Amino acid sequence: MKMMKMSGIFLTVVVDHQSSDIERLMEEKSLKHKQALKQLETELTHLSQVCETQVRTGSLELLYSLQDVDLRLNPLKDRMEQLDHVSGQEVCLLWEEVQEEVKMKKIRIKDLNHKLTECETQRTDEIRVILRKYLYLLENISFLPPPDVYRLIPTEAMVTL
Repeated sequence: MKMMKMSGIFLTVVVDHQSSDIERLMEEKSLKHKQALKQLETELTHLSQVCETQVRTGSLELLYSLQDVDLRLNPLKDRMEQLDHVSGQEVCLLWEEVQEEVKMKKIRIKDLNHKLTECETQRTDEIRVILRKYLYLLENISFLPPPDVYRLIPTEAMVTL
């Protein structure tokens, strides 16, 4: 509050600190909000990288395994092309070997499918935890009204993932 004398009359001037306080609080909330969104993006990006590495590793293992099986199947295929000079028992043994190799391919493909399903389930669970954490944090920062925060979180998650 400031008092000034003007032509013999004292005037009282009230300094408006309230609007500057509100602006300062809004700036602080805005900064906290932006930092929280950046942290959210960082956590989701890290999670995506971890899952991508797991998928890539599993896929490469399957690829190498299938190539190995194919290398073992090629001689069997060559032997099958020369069945004219082979007994029935040898044909049955050859067929059993082919079936065993094909069975190995199927098992390895099923194993990868199982690993990918587990990875996706784990990823989904971790995303759920991260989104809940940042939903709570952004609600408490109160830069945006809660309905806007509820709309923002899935949008941020989809952009990052």
